[in-house]
Amino acid sequence: MTNPGHDSRCGEVTSMGDIVQQLGMRVVDMKQEDPKATLDGGDVLNTGRHMYVGLSNRTNSEGFRVLEKAFGEYTKVIPVQLSSSSVLHLKSVVTHLDDETLLVPVGQEEILTNMLDSGGYECIKFPDKRLANVVVVNGHVLAQEIACEESKNILEVACQERSLRLHWLDMSELAKVDGALTCCSVLLDI
Repeated sequence: MTNPGHDSRCGEVTSMGDIVQQLGMRVVDMKQEDPKATLDGGDVLNTGRHMYVGLSNRTNSEGFRVLEKAFGEYTKVIPVQLSSSSVLHLKSVVTHLDDETLLVPVGQEEILTNMLDSGGYECIKFPDKRLANVVVVNGHVLAQEIACEESKNILEVACQERSLRLHWLDMSELAKVDGALTCCSVLLDI
């Protein structure tokens, strides 16, 4: 269980912890491992081959180390320095389409430097940053409905080439508070 980097998120930990334990999953409590550790789920991108952890205003190096200790025997855990104060979380600017492909908005490519060095990923760039934030589940891609036809076409082609089914979602209300699809998602492999 993470220790969120903003007080407004702390209430989520208890309820999620109860659910995860009910599902019979192993739980590591970040606060017990290191009280100084903070980590927001939006800073963790698990591609299936690597687990990237964005070091941001809400996730610190202690949080990265706790995650590395908990998951390091299963996957390579790699820190990603987020230098821009305009980037809240790693998954605000990069997600993955499959275990070979990263999605990123034009202008944020510097974040990808050590991500691309670590694993030979293809990178797909979008003019509209909202399409760099998708959720992929069981061959289905959930993406925010947008007006930018160029970005939509890029994603549609990428999904077709990978035999993924694309679903456009109206996220207009969530977008008013800078919310993204990954902010609304907890994916469990059970």
